[in-house]
Amino acid sequence: MLVVAIIGEFLGTETVGVARGELVVSRGIGPLRQTFRYAVADIAGLASEDPTAQGYRPDSLAAKRHLSIIFWKPKRGAVCFDYRGKTVYFADRLGEAEGEMIVNWLKTRLPRTATASPPTQDAGGAANWRP
Repeated sequence: MLVVAIIGEFLGTETVGVARGELVVSRGIGPLRQTFRYAVADIAGLASEDPTAQGYRPDSLAAKRHLSIIFWKPKRGAVCFDYRGKTVYFADRLGEAEGEMIVNWLKTRLPRTATASPPTQDAGGAANWRP
């Protein structure tokens, strides 16, 4: 696994596109690829973030860039969005500025709902109101 991670770190590629109503993220080395497809209607909260600072203290070991297997979904990245109740990341080898360029490129190709904030979970409401 370590050899695959090292080779993927230097030779791996990630491509992003929009086709037939899906956001398509493909990661791999040459013809060996893993492709992830996301229905654009279910995407919300598309944003760019600093992949080294998401939920971590800057001085922590977890905030440092690390080797990842190019065929797996990254656990953090410069681009993120909410998809069916989960947060999806990609562009884990880029910084926030490059992530913002990808987000701007995707905004012209995705529906406006993709860049809207995801719906919040409301724990209460009028039915729970008591005087």
